[in-house]
Amino acid sequence: MSVTVAQRRPPASTSAVNSAAARDNQAGLLRLLTRAMGAPEELVVELIYLDSKGTKTRRVVSPIRYLGKDRFLGLCLCRCEPRQFYLTRCLAARLRPAADFVMPVPMQVAS
Repeated sequence: MSVTVAQRRPPASTSAVNSAAARDNQAGLLRLLTRAMGAPEELVVELIYLDSKGTKTRRVVSPIRYLGKDRFLGLCLCRCEPRQFYLTRCLAARLRPAADFVMPVPMQVAS
């Protein structure tokens, strides 16, 4: 299962359509995260994440819990430490078997 999250600042002419798509994509992301949180030994989430400097990176995360409505805490398998992730910066996500990864997972710049 994968989800792609729409960009946050759509052109004015399509803002209503893109806003609805962004809500649907965020709901899909929340379902993926919740599913992974319920099976931490079995599932992780592979993300394309936009960092604070605007760089897209591929990360593998084991979600731990939500930190309010806009972010979650997860064990980043790339950095081998808990990290805070903003939902609006998650550009794409998919569930992956946890058994496919061993820490540290190389963090890659995504195109």
